[in-house]
Amino acid sequence: METFLKKFTLQEKLTMDDILSFYETSKEFNGKCQLLCKKHVIETTNLPNLVSFFLTANKKQAVHLKLEGQQVKKFWKEFTSKNQLLFEKWIL
Repeated sequence: METFLKKFTLQEKLTMDDILSFYETSKEFNGKCQLLCKKHVIETTNLPNLVSFFLTANKKQAVHLKLEGQQVKKFWKEFTSKNQLLFEKWIL
């Protein structure tokens, strides 16, 4: 099992389309995908929590994306290519 951790900072609020795209892509991963922020851990496959998190997140807030599973780096490349417009709203 591999673990991948990527830190990013929110540049601007995400739209519902951004959040749904993030959610759908994270569901494709055969492993665990989480957002870590302050004392919170958000499972990205839990849509209500994911929406709540992104709608209440502050600009310039530091967040970590944690992936655990098989072929994590391959999935990360697919994830960023499918969500290119979304990642333009983040500082990686």
